[in-house]
Amino acid sequence: MKTTIEAESSSPRNTGSDVEPARTAKPRKKLNRQPASCSGCRQRRTRCDRGRPCLECHKRKTTCDYTGASAPPSIPPVSIFDQVEREEYIKRLEARLEALEKSTPPTKPSSASSTPPAHDFSLDDLAAQLSIITIGKRVRAPISDSEPHTLRTQLESIMASQSNLPPITFIQPEQQFSLDLVAKYLVPSLEELCSEHLPSRPQIDILAQCFLNTVNLWSPVINPFDWNIQLDAFWNSTDRLNFRPTPTPSNPPHLTRHYLTQFIAILYAVMGHGLSTLADIHHLESTPENQSSVGSPTSSPPRDDHLWTLSQAEKISLANRWFRFSLGLLMSPEGNIYVKPTIFGIRAMSILSNVEHAPENLDHGIFFWSLTSNLAISVGLFREPPIADDEDIETLDETEIESRRELAWSILALDWAGYVVANGKRPLNDADQISVKFPGTVISRATKIDPADGWPENPLVCIRRLAAQMDHLMRQVDVKVLSGHPVTYEDLAETVKRLDQLESSVPPRLQMRLSADGKSLETVVKSITAQNVPVACS
Repeated sequence: MKTTIEAESSSPRNTGSDVEPARTAKPRKKLNRQPASCSGCRQRRTRCDRGRPCLECHKRKTTCDYTGASAPPSIPPVSIFDQVEREEYIKRLEARLEALEKSTPPTKPSSASSTPPAHDFSLDDLAAQLSIITIGKRVRAPISDSEPHTLRTQLESIMASQSNLPPITFIQPEQQFSLDLVAKYLVPSLEELCSEHLPSRPQIDILAQCFLNTVNLWSPVINPFDWNIQLDAFWNSTDRLNFRPTPTPSNPPHLTRHYLTQFIAILYAVMGHGLSTLADIHHLESTPENQSSVGSPTSSPPRDDHLWTLSQAEKISLANRWFRFSLGLLMSPEGNIYVKPTIFGIRAMSILSNVEHAPENLDHGIFFWSLTSNLAISVGLFREPPIADDEDIETLDETEIESRRELAWSILALDWAGYVVANGKRPLNDADQISVKFPGTVISRATKIDPADGWPENPLVCIRRLAAQMDHLMRQVDVKVLSGHPVTYEDLAETVKRLDQLESSVPPRLQMRLSADGKSLETVVKSITAQNVPVACS
């Protein structure tokens, strides 16, 4: 009986201990996760790379549908198939280059009436472009009888799909606008761009001065003296279509049109920057003030003094039109930005890379960063002195040399800015980093060297060379900051130490001191020489 009572008394105790945790435990919720794979991969139970289309559907040539699944990324990951196709394309292009090299030129003489080609690209140019392919496969315009080609790059697809959009779009009520360099309308001929579409010369000077005082200060691309000389020569030329901005007459005559095209591209880009500055695009006006007084923002460009009476919307639209003209002069009919590597073309690309645009149109800025750097390497801008292989430094003006150095630093600044925005870091000993020197500091065969100290005999060249070396030391610290590396106290102390060493290395004939009467300066070279002569003789 006692055993029965104990069993009965213990049984509720046990059952209570079993029921108690069941009451305290929270019920599990069933998670309805949205599938990530496409419908085809879910049916086949294959791995989906979430491409558009995915690799599995592409192999089987089936439609890739993401119904019921989360949307794939806007930028699909690079698949193995794309990499293989890219390598095959490069091999075909290499074979084409090899065939062009082996082919013999035609022997029949060309007639004088035959027009030269618009673009003359040699095998070296094609080979250089082959080594810097970074934006995908090049395709030509689609044939009307066949299906349109699928464009391989985002930039080309934008150029092909947005040809009928207005050049500027105002969004009410925020009064924001979207500035895009993509083709909106046809670019006039070079003859029309050299005459009809240009404003008056005083207006060009004002717009150019706005550019030189703003954009060109933090990103020096154009030397003001060089710019005024070339612009005066172009404006006063009786035949502008045969104007040659480069001073070297030994180049083939058909390249004159090529250099002129890129010079006009620079001119319209400079005017676009100047008009954007005058329009004050960062402070948009209210709706009544912003209404067009001449017509729609896509109306024809104004003439004469009407440029200053335009509304803000018209100024922005006209600046955008000029930017479009500049970019159109650098583009091929197929829509590819294929610039023959010259100083003028790179300078135009660098100016266009500074165009302010809406955040959603960042692609063309990144594209310009990479392309200008690659083209600058092709023409030797990052060398010292910055000249190409087919140039002679003795025939180049010092202003041109210094202008190229400033252009190279401007391109490097854009390149570093792109890395900083992308949270990347540039190595300190990057091959792109160059030493900036002042004009006249490049030692050539014609430079007379003093055998006593190894410095140039010309005191002005010595001073410029010393200043260039100091400038190089200071820029190394700036480069470290721009590349994302912190600057420590030891770095600054080392820089100051090296600056002191440079100052102490100045030849005695350039060192000055007060005279005995304290009224004039005299060099110390004579006294040091007099002290050293007896020691040398003994």
